[in-house]
Amino acid sequence: MKYLLTTFLSLLRAGAFAQPFAIGHSSLTFIDSARSNRQVPVEVYYPAATAGNDVPVIAGQYPLISFGHGFVMDWTAYDNVWQALVPQGYIMVFPTTESGFAPVHADFAADLYFAVKKMQRLSAFDASSLFFGHAAVTSAVMGHSMGGGSAFLAVAGDTGITTMVTLAAANTNPSSITAAGTVTIPSLVIAGANDCVAPPASNQLPMYDSLASSCKAYFEIVNGGHCFFANNNINCSFGEGTCMPIQAITRAEQQDAAQDVMLLWLDHFLKDDQQAWQSLQDTATVSQRYTASVSCMSPAAVRYASVPQPLSAYPNPTTGIVVLSLKYISKDYKGIEVYNSAGSVQQVKIGERVASDELMIDMSGFAAGIYYCRLQTAKDILWMKLTKL
Repeated sequence: MKYLLTTFLSLLRAGAFAQPFAIGHSSLTFIDSARSNRQVPVEVYYPAATAGNDVPVIAGQYPLISFGHGFVMDWTAYDNVWQALVPQGYIMVFPTTESGFAPVHADFAADLYFAVKKMQRLSAFDASSLFFGHAAVTSAVMGHSMGGGSAFLAVAGDTGITTMVTLAAANTNPSSITAAGTVTIPSLVIAGANDCVAPPASNQLPMYDSLASSCKAYFEIVNGGHCFFANNNINCSFGEGTCMPIQAITRAEQQDAAQDVMLLWLDHFLKDDQQAWQSLQDTATVSQRYTASVSCMSPAAVRYASVPQPLSAYPNPTTGIVVLSLKYISKDYKGIEVYNSAGSVQQVKIGERVASDELMIDMSGFAAGIYYCRLQTAKDILWMKLTKL
């Protein structure tokens, strides 16, 4: 009965809010100048009017999601994820780095973070880009297995990412369990109860327990395994075939269970959908598909966490140009100053607004170090720490 009620709520909401966009695809390679011009190839899937490679993005702005693959797994194994999310109005970016047998988790985490920020810059600055003007201010980092563990590393500390969602996250080196202690953004941890590759007791549960987030949720899929979060992949299946217990659920059932909660979570935190939040709470309470825990300070805290802070900047750290997001204070903006760590005002070139709610600052002539941006509004004075590389 609980399953039927949850299914009915999901179908009712899907019927009211589904946006059946077609899926466009583009292959890009980003260059991270802050990491010795590291190449970060990515596969991007996005809402389009017609399906195809490099077709136009359909009019609108869409939240960005950077997704990390599992150990020796190809991004194509996650066709089920982008097929579930992109038609609902999300841009998904899949870095294809660190796919070999000796991955560097810290590098992969940095790639996940960089992919979001690079897409935001394309949207803000590059009029020739397919994605110009199409990235919303909200964003998420997601991942499966190794990619899930790397997601914790990617969002540790103050990163400007809106939320994190992980699937069967596996502990990494450096430890994602330790990194969770500095993750403060809203975070959803999804696990499989029968996962023998990255068992919940030694992976997802300690990550969840260590999270410093004021809003976090844990959904453990009953009888779920490790590899069924993705489509069939020989490398993942081989690893899972050598351990016990095995999943006692079909791949379709596990993917449906994961996608139901991840979509509700993302719709709330990236699109400020309050009905999605209520549906998530109902699912946690009544559905027999999960063992679930939702821990949030208060409904008010959840609503506040669903949008970025009033003042944010990207890329930060920066090698030169930094963009301030004024989305929630643009009407009240009065003036701006930048101070060095000694408290001296710096001569800074303020560029024209790249959008109605974004302002460009040129720090290319600054020495490397920590700076503080002071922005005055009609009602308040806001501060933002900037790092010049």
